[in-house]
Amino acid sequence: MTPEEYDTVRRTWLKHVGAEEKLFVPHSEEDEEQQLAIVRSTMTDECIYEIKTTDVRWEGWGGALEFYKTFLAAFSGKQWVPQTVVI
Repeated sequence: MTPEEYDTVRRTWLKHVGAEEKLFVPHSEEDEEQQLAIVRSTMTDECIYEIKTTDVRWEGWGGALEFYKTFLAAFSGKQWVPQTVVI
C-alpha cells in the first residue's frame, strides 16, 4: 500500500466513524438519514456486516441499513460511545 492509498483509507475511515458516532447519541430522523448517507458514501456495494460469534451476516447496503436500523433501535434514548472496532 502506498502512502497515498493509506491516507485515502484513513480519511474514508474517519469520515465513516464520525458519521457513525453521531448515530449513537439522541438524534432526529433527518439527522439519522444524513449520517447514514455519509456512512453509505464510505462503503462498497459488496459490504458485509457480521457478528463473528453468531455468524449472523448483513450483506450489501440493504443489509447494512437493516443492521444499523436494528442496532440503533437497541440504543434509543441512550448515548453509547464505541471503544473498539475491528475491521
